[in-house]
Amino acid sequence: MIAAKVGLKSRILLLEKAAEKGFKIFACKDPSKKIAELKDWLSKRKEDRAKKMKSKKESSAVKVKKKKAELEEKVTAEEKKKEEKKEMEKILTKRG
Repeated sequence: MIAAKVGLKSRILLLEKAAEKGFKIFACKDPSKKIAELKDWLSKRKEDRAKKMKSKKESSAVKVKKKKAELEEKVTAEEKKKEEKKEMEKILTKRG
């Protein structure tokens, strides 16, 4: 039995080598079929993980853009308030 700590790629290599030497694998009659299944599963898993990482990056990029927009709005709102305050002070000083 192959140790569970061994990575899937290593398991596939071990299975291939064992099949070449004629060892029984997983008590199955056709070890090449089992090896092919593992390779298919591994490639599918890689694709799924790549898609997941891509979507994570896209979502984090969207979050960053939203944060930037919020900060810009906040800064412009503060600048507007300061300008309005200055204008009000000018008006009050002219009257007073």
